[in-house]
Parts: sequence; C-alpha cells; structure tokens
Amino acid sequence: MCGRYELTTEFKNLPLVLKRELPKGFKENYAQQKSIRPTDPVIVLKNEGKPSTSLMLWGFISEWAKDPFTPSRPKPFNARAETVSEKKIIQRKLEVQKMCIAC
Repeated sequence: MCGRYELTTEFKNLPLVLKRELPKGFKENYAQQKSIRPTDPVIVLKNEGKPSTSLMLWGFISEWAKDPFTPSRPKPFNARAETVSEKKIIQRKLEVQKMCIAC
C-alpha cells in the first residue's frame, strides 16, 4: 500500500501505450509531479473496448454515493490484497471493475 507517489517521467519518455489515445489538451498540460496524493488526478490506462489514457481521481467511490465529489466524504484509496475481498464497500466493484496503480 502507499499513500503518495511521484511521476518523474518526461512526456517524451512515457511508454507509447500511454500516448496513443490522449484526452484533449493532455500533452500540452502534462507535467512531472513530485507528490501525487490520494484524491489527486492520476494518469491511468483504461480499457473500455480499446486502451486509452485518461485522468482519474485517486480514490474509491461507492455505488451508493449520492454526490461522489463531496469533499467531506471519505474515499478509501488502498486495500490490503489479503483482505480486499472481505470489504463490503469494495466487493461488488472487485467482481466487475479492477484497477491497480503500482507504487
């Protein structure tokens, strides 16, 4: 588990798979980051029919959240591999949606 990580790779050195399907303005606004914290936007490679690069907020949003962007709502951002399948908040999502941010 981790609470922070950094992105020190220059855009030109990113893997090609991350540069194929970029969101509008991504290349122009890309910047190295010294401290990426939970709830910050992070670069992810997602596959919804075809691989594409996207920015997503780091944190878990439960399916019953009325407003997932309410700052006062806690958002878990990591889980132990040994017990993740036991956590009610994560169980259903674990079956259908998976994402791993290595750190």
